[in-house]
Amino acid sequence: MNNEEKILKLLENMQSQVNENTQVLKALEHKVDIIKDE
Repeated sequence: MNNEEKILKLLENMQSQVNENTQVLKALEHKVDIIKDE
């Protein structure tokens, strides 16, 4: 595996993590909205 392939793999992993974090944040924001409405 050359350096370019390593970098691309790392970027893919980072993108996956960012997407996961975004989903978590959206879920938390939704939960906050529900609590506010109570």
